[in-house]
Amino acid sequence: MRIWNSLGKCYWYYSTRKMLFNETMFQLNCCFIKFVLYFQMYSMTASEILDHHKVKKTAPRIALLHALQEVSGPQSEGEIKDLMGELYDRATFYRSVQTLTHAGIIHRIVADNVMVKYALNNCENGHHHQVDHAHFYCRKCHNLFCLKSIKVQALNLPAGFVDEEHDLVIRGICNQCSDSATVENE
Repeated sequence: MRIWNSLGKCYWYYSTRKMLFNETMFQLNCCFIKFVLYFQMYSMTASEILDHHKVKKTAPRIALLHALQEVSGPQSEGEIKDLMGELYDRATFYRSVQTLTHAGIIHRIVADNVMVKYALNNCENGHHHQVDHAHFYCRKCHNLFCLKSIKVQALNLPAGFVDEEHDLVIRGICNQCSDSATVENE
């Protein structure tokens, strides 16, 4: 519960100083709070993340979160299993992935028709069942990159339509593979 305590302290600090903020100052404070929440999500332990999202703590879920915290970028199911070791059976692993995805702790990225990868969500918005950034899948090296600078826009759907999930995966050749291809051709 450290995030809400820190956020509460932050609000308490500003309210006791009785500071008046203009719009620019308010935006700066919101950016600072988002940074603090983002930093804390990655500095929180797996147990604290589960507590924050009100998800029951189990050994497989904690191990799965530890595995995703140890690496940067999205990981395939096989890569996550390798990081976790052979501690848990296949059904337990998939139930844990499903629970953490549904809770908004991790997100699922379908890179191509056969490859699915998972990444730890940040905690910018507190409630995040949708991914707000694009991903890039390299067809040559099969790496998947989070492109946090490219935001996925909210869609204006017709009345009665409910957006449950949308994502943006850009497929092509990454900068490392295109650089190596250029060197080979010269």
